[in-house]
Amino acid sequence: MRQPSQKPGEKIMLLALLLAFTGTPAELVDPRLPRRLEKANVGRDGASAATAYKVDSVAEEYQIARKLGVRTRGQALIEQDGRMFDMLMGTDADGKDRELWFDISSFYGEAAQGILKALK
Repeated sequence: MRQPSQKPGEKIMLLALLLAFTGTPAELVDPRLPRRLEKANVGRDGASAATAYKVDSVAEEYQIARKLGVRTRGQALIEQDGRMFDMLMGTDADGKDRELWFDISSFYGEAAQGILKALK
């Protein structure tokens, strides 16, 4: 049986997703990740959709949460003003509840957006 063709980066995204859920640091996949994340998120704090961190994968979301010392306990997919966001809910090192917003528009697929439209 012929394997379906994959776009470049699909294997990396799948690997990054797997690594995010297993707790493996994303920098093992791409050592340039921390610097790129820093540059893309200057002036952002992830406290709201307006200041959401810009990421290219779910693995990057969890890397940022770990770096900030936030232990995650939930995740929500949110559409706002035509953009897609992931919001991670968790607790910081001081025991305070935290919400971390991530702009996932760069990698959130058209098929998934179609599913959301159909559910409305």
